[in-house]
Amino acid sequence: MNPGRWHRPLVLTASLAAVTAFAGWIAVLALTLPTRYVANHWNVAWVGFDVMLLVSLVATGWALARRRPWNGTAQMVSAVLLVCDAWFDVTTASGGATVLSVALAGTLELPAAAALAWTATRRTVYGSPASHASLTARPSPPIAMRMRSGPAGTRRTTAGPTQPPTS
Repeated sequence: MNPGRWHRPLVLTASLAAVTAFAGWIAVLALTLPTRYVANHWNVAWVGFDVMLLVSLVATGWALARRRPWNGTAQMVSAVLLVCDAWFDVTTASGGATVLSVALAGTLELPAAAALAWTATRRTVYGSPASHASLTARPSPPIAMRMRSGPAGTRRTTAGPTQPPTS
């Protein structure tokens, strides 16, 4: 048995269990959370989140400019943080601030998040466009099946180790 074969059923089972538990938790929160809540350190929460978003955007720009191998990850992190920022801006706004929050989310934050996510999924490690051929390439055959040089420079395919020529 392949030693890695047990990982897939275990990960699948754990993932399904986590999804089920999380869905239940969301239902509990939806039914029990108050519509209004006074939070301590509200300013620290908002400023802290915006600083994290700023750091993420700076890191993304730096990674793209320097062609770092993790630039796609940085782009995706920034995209997710922009969506979260838009969500909380809109859902916590009241009065005239709601219109401004919806406008900023629709014209700036969500389009920027979509652009970052789109480019992150279409780039290879070093920031060059991913080629279809590299994504669909077949794996190379086992070493025993590769082409080997035979006598006098001829090429032959072997199913095992190369045998010395017999006289």
